[in-house]
Amino acid sequence: MIKTLLKSLREYKKSSLLCPIFMASEAAMDIVIPFLMTFVIKEIEQLSKDAAYQVNLAKIAGLLIAMLLCALFALLTGIKGGNLAAKASSGLAHNLREDMYEKIQSFSFANLDHFSTASLITRVTTDVTNVQTAYQMCLRTIVRSPMMVIVAMIMTCLIEPSISLTFLVATILISIIVILCMKKAIPYFKKMFAKYDDLNLVVEEDLTAIRVVKSYVREEREIEKMHGATTAVYQYDIKAEKILTFMTPCVTWVMFLLNILVLLAGSHMVVGNLSGRVTAAD
Repeated sequence: MIKTLLKSLREYKKSSLLCPIFMASEAAMDIVIPFLMTFVIKEIEQLSKDAAYQVNLAKIAGLLIAMLLCALFALLTGIKGGNLAAKASSGLAHNLREDMYEKIQSFSFANLDHFSTASLITRVTTDVTNVQTAYQMCLRTIVRSPMMVIVAMIMTCLIEPSISLTFLVATILISIIVILCMKKAIPYFKKMFAKYDDLNLVVEEDLTAIRVVKSYVREEREIEKMHGATTAVYQYDIKAEKILTFMTPCVTWVMFLLNILVLLAGSHMVVGNLSGRVTAAD
């Protein structure tokens, strides 16, 4: 399935390959900036330990300029990566629709009897748009997000292994929440897409036979059919979106809880370190 879809990339393969590189560069800068900040903090920490310590202002200024350049580079690579993702996903949708149209033209009469016109319209319009959106999201996150998570966990393990366990627990909880919600939502989405076919069928019949409908004064009946088709799509869409809406605050709650745990653990370590120094000084 995926290989078949990717065959429609053709002239947009270069954009698809360059986009993850730019997104990875942006992620690298997001990692380098906090790393550079640690050197500035060390200079300030050294001054708090020894009042006679001479702060190297030139070093701090150089670090701040380096952080500013990294932030600017991250901004530019992020913009370029977003443009490439939009270009590649739109190109994929363009070529995919052309390929699907050509394939439909080669259908036999048996194929045409099996696939309704409304279903084919849904595949060429709504389904291709969903593929376009999914492909764009994958290009932007398939490298950046795993890179951020892996590097963050590695740096946390190097700084304080005990805190890194909180990242592992949070990752497991978020994965469980996402899997359970998607498992519940996907059946509703499948039913909703089937109802899209019914909706397109009603629209096609009304537009094709509009003169007949008006001649026999069947407008009210056709309005009721359209209302029923749109209501069916609405009901399944609402059920699926409610599940996804529930997923978002749950993931956010886990992330906020992770931040609180990290801050609590870090503050206890700092207070304990300061208390140890005061005791040693006494």
